[in-house]
Amino acid sequence: MRADGSGATSAPPVPANAGAAGTLPGYRYYVLGVLFLVAVFNLMDRQILSILQESVKETFHLSDLQLGLLQWCFTSSFIALGLPLARFGDRRGRRSIVAACLVLWSVMTACCGLAQNFRQLALARLGVGAGEAGASPMVHSLIADYFEPKRRASANALYSIGVPVGIMFGVAAGGILKEHFDWRTAFFLVGLPGTALALVVRLTVREPPRGFSERFVDSGRTPPWREVIRHLSSVRSYRNTVIAVALQSITWYGIYQWSPSFFKRSHGLTEGRAGIELGLLFGTSGILGMLGAGTLADHLSRKDRRWYLWLCMIGALIQMPLIAAALLVDSKSEALALLFVPMLVGSLFTVVPVTVVQGLAPPRMRATADAIRIFFAMSLVGQALGASMIGLLSHALEPRFGHHSLRYALLGVIVLANALAVGYYGTAACTVAADLDAATALSAAGAPGLVRKVTPSGPAG
Repeated sequence: MRADGSGATSAPPVPANAGAAGTLPGYRYYVLGVLFLVAVFNLMDRQILSILQESVKETFHLSDLQLGLLQWCFTSSFIALGLPLARFGDRRGRRSIVAACLVLWSVMTACCGLAQNFRQLALARLGVGAGEAGASPMVHSLIADYFEPKRRASANALYSIGVPVGIMFGVAAGGILKEHFDWRTAFFLVGLPGTALALVVRLTVREPPRGFSERFVDSGRTPPWREVIRHLSSVRSYRNTVIAVALQSITWYGIYQWSPSFFKRSHGLTEGRAGIELGLLFGTSGILGMLGAGTLADHLSRKDRRWYLWLCMIGALIQMPLIAAALLVDSKSEALALLFVPMLVGSLFTVVPVTVVQGLAPPRMRATADAIRIFFAMSLVGQALGASMIGLLSHALEPRFGHHSLRYALLGVIVLANALAVGYYGTAACTVAADLDAATALSAAGAPGLVRKVTPSGPAG
């Protein structure tokens, strides 16, 4: 196995004279561009069901609870495989894992179009979740090794723009393809192109040494699972950030998963029209928000690193009244306009916590630390429990509120979750600066057997 722990034989390592702080900027931004496309396909294939679910519901005569269970199917495999794949990524080549998983989720998205009943569709969504489990932790770990801390929030923001772009294309393309063909064809045409991108990842992305951007040399030792959990759970700002992300994920995924159905039921939009209007809303607010979030976080954190989490807290505060108003107004245009700012500031929650997590975790814990944020906080709590809770509450409120039941289910769950997230972000901000300093000292000292500091000439390839 190579010194970088990749276990790969093709695509040469980053040269020894390629300092992380400025050498080969063109190549590392090329890598960031490829990883951006991975994020686009990731979210496009994940989100396409949200715009097609009303047609799927009519075809298979499903309830809102069953639609929520389809999300649970995706999330259960996503969570079950996420941590094992992240641990594997902390030991072996992250590039190869990303490429293989991209093939799997692309093929399984296409297989959703072959489903003949609810059970088969649920199995296909299990496959999509299994594939997507191997993407984000490995990608974030790669970005941390290509970009030094002072540029990391901006790099994460550029990568994360793939999230709204993927959602925009998934929602818009899904709705348009459904209108011109049918929902089965939409799954096919959105899913299969990802297999070509997997080849680009495998053949052109190099595996950097661990800790490369901070000029650490990787010791090659991956700490045992219990040591990783014991260390991460001892970091107060990490714990509170993960809890805050879990709570705000309920808002994030609640809006993305259920807003197409909400606008169809409460405002009479067709799937094609909802796909275009929501796609533009999510895409433009997400792109602008993530560009601003990365730049703002990098700028303010140089003065006081507590701004990382203060920004998230302020964003969550802004979201609550505007989302509530968007859900309650009778005008479709007003509802869409009121959602723009909450989705804009919601980008802080996507960009900033991953930057904090990367700083708090030593290099060979980064994929695992990020996997806990993604799979426990965002996926289990936000995407599975949150989305299912909204579906269950909507089902329970239907006898009283009819087709408006989803409106009140979204309102109650989202406002409560965001209010709790504000408190946890504020608590995490109290200790984040000290915890980041402690993490840097830990890595520089080589404890717990992970890395050692080297001279500015950079690590050997």
